[in-house]
Amino acid sequence: MKNESKMPALGKNIASIRKEKNLSLDELSKRSGVSKGMLSQVEQEKVNPTVAVVWKISYGLDVPFQELLQSGKSEQLFNHLHKNEAVILERDDGRCIFRILSPLYLAEKLEVYTLELKKGGSVVSEAHLEGTEEFLSVASGKVSVEAKAKKAVLEQGDSIHYQVDVRHVIRNLSGGASSLYLVVRYKAAGSSD
Repeated sequence: MKNESKMPALGKNIASIRKEKNLSLDELSKRSGVSKGMLSQVEQEKVNPTVAVVWKISYGLDVPFQELLQSGKSEQLFNHLHKNEAVILERDDGRCIFRILSPLYLAEKLEVYTLELKKGGSVVSEAHLEGTEEFLSVASGKVSVEAKAKKAVLEQGDSIHYQVDVRHVIRNLSGGASSLYLVVRYKAAGSSD
């Protein structure tokens, strides 16, 4: 089950940048490969476009992807995500449910999730980019975390920080469900820490 998160500034940002660059909808359509009708609907906030469509529009406008998602420069960041707007991803035949809490523009920088592992559920992940790390905290239940040759068992209230540029596994050890908070931090390009 997936819910799309509405980004109210997106259409306004696209229209504003397009007008600043003196581009018509027809011109932007040719440059981006997105139909004029779709562009019009996006600008009027009648649709929530896919990431691929937003990516094409950013290419057509010749601006960074994240610039389309930002609030106005004079506004202070205040990004409120309502519980019914979060994107939900299921894995392990529905025994693992991720709820994405971080904004889309932070993807592959800093990602925040709640994670519910039902009885017998586990998350098996291949290595992420070099320098990527996870911070996991157990809200309820009992889990094990394995990364490379290391393993830890965590219970309610316990937390762990570990490298995930290796294969890693989170397993539910409870007789019922376990609820977790998970933060994934990617190493910034060119960063030495």
